[in-house]
Amino acid sequence: MYITLSLIAFNAQGQRKNLPLNHELNYAIQHGLLSKDSSAHTSMRPYIEGKWGINEVRNVQVDSGLYYYDFTQKLFKEHLVLIQGDDYRLTVDPLGNFRMGRDISDSLRIMVRNTRAIRVQGDLGSNFSFETFFYENQAKMPRYIGEYASRTGTLPGEGRVKNVGSEVLDFGYAMGYISYSPMENWNFQVGYGKQFIGNGYRSMLLSDFAFNYPYVRTTYNFGQGKFQYASTFAQLSSLTRLPAATTPEATYKRKLGNFHYLSFKPFSKLELGVFEGAVFKQYEDTVGTVPAHFSAYSPILGSSLIANGFESENNVVLGLNILYRIFKNTQLYGQLILDNPEEQKMGWQAGVKAFDCFGMTNLYLQLEVNSANPYTYAVSDNNLIQNWSHMSAPLAHPYGASFHEFVGIAYYEKEKIFGQLKTSSGVIRSIGNGYQNDINFPDQYAGVSEPEFKTIYNNVQELTFGYKFNVKTNLTGFISVRNRVRAEKVGVVNSTFISFGMRTNLNNLYYDF
Repeated sequence: MYITLSLIAFNAQGQRKNLPLNHELNYAIQHGLLSKDSSAHTSMRPYIEGKWGINEVRNVQVDSGLYYYDFTQKLFKEHLVLIQGDDYRLTVDPLGNFRMGRDISDSLRIMVRNTRAIRVQGDLGSNFSFETFFYENQAKMPRYIGEYASRTGTLPGEGRVKNVGSEVLDFGYAMGYISYSPMENWNFQVGYGKQFIGNGYRSMLLSDFAFNYPYVRTTYNFGQGKFQYASTFAQLSSLTRLPAATTPEATYKRKLGNFHYLSFKPFSKLELGVFEGAVFKQYEDTVGTVPAHFSAYSPILGSSLIANGFESENNVVLGLNILYRIFKNTQLYGQLILDNPEEQKMGWQAGVKAFDCFGMTNLYLQLEVNSANPYTYAVSDNNLIQNWSHMSAPLAHPYGASFHEFVGIAYYEKEKIFGQLKTSSGVIRSIGNGYQNDINFPDQYAGVSEPEFKTIYNNVQELTFGYKFNVKTNLTGFISVRNRVRAEKVGVVNSTFISFGMRTNLNNLYYDF
């Protein structure tokens, strides 16, 4: 059963919702912006409808196909429920991720995922929008992902899991926000979600690998669209509980995060960005909850570093981001992250991506290299809560630090049919008895001799074919093969997973680690 009630066509120019973070959808969005030589800033995601230049790519989630029955029109082209008038719009959609598969390298280990979800979106007037999601999940994962859940208590991007240590993981989560634009170039959001800063597959600054967090964000375009400034204040959390209380489950020890990003686009081919992020102390074991440093509430780029420096109890990092178009459909991009340059705590990214390669429309190619020195993002042993993480997951790269990684992606889509080949090859340098790619590893670099490194090689290749049934929800049928080889001195583990299913592919799930 479905409902469609349309009184007067709603003006899409008034929408202020976030566009999905899903990488494949963003290929199409960025391709549209590139083909129109847009002045839109592309390094801060999620993109906001109605912002400077973004309206030019609304057709990314529009299906121009003809369907002759109400059922097929609803299934392939529209929202399940659509209620709209001249100054309001409400949509409701069921979402899901249903997957079955086997690991042919692990005694044909069965994998299954059952995700049921619902999404509600709304627009009120020309300046106010909202969106909310609710997910409920049960999953039997590949062994290395189950081991990750046992070690960290979370799944990548999906938060804390129940039944840790058992074969079937049970977890649920929600996300959502309200978005208000008092003027055309200024947007204000309060929500529970995440952000991504950069133009690559990974981000060395702030990525969507960690779980959702409560946030307040303002985004402002000025200088005739040449400048964009975004300031985000987030309530982050460790997975260490507070001392036992009267409630059945004590809450976790918390920390505050602020992330400021200034983007400058002098002309359509070049985009430059400056990033400052900080994680602030909000808890001490001997005292309990403590007030955060005053600079945690400052919306001014640079204020956290000036007030705290690189090596205080509050964890401050700086970053640079660059995007440059060298040919009509080819872009170079890169990042530099500085945690403490004097102690060589830094990392970088360099990449190239191209659209419509070799004259083939919608053929996308991307090559990327990421690297971080040992102890980048890390903090001293007595300040581990303030590490660059949220709920035990890194806020930037999945490996944390002390690694080199190569990423290659080829994606092709034609008439809703798509294929993607993705490879990730990492060299991780472990230190002592712990692995530096564990974001909770303490900062021991300063004042000590060079430690002994142990090398881990991690290679993941994934081939996926699929069909997009509904562009409004990115409902996709797929079949996928993923091969993972992890090699270190003690041995080699090889896993090959074959799976198929249906999913509404709006968020990124990173299992290539």
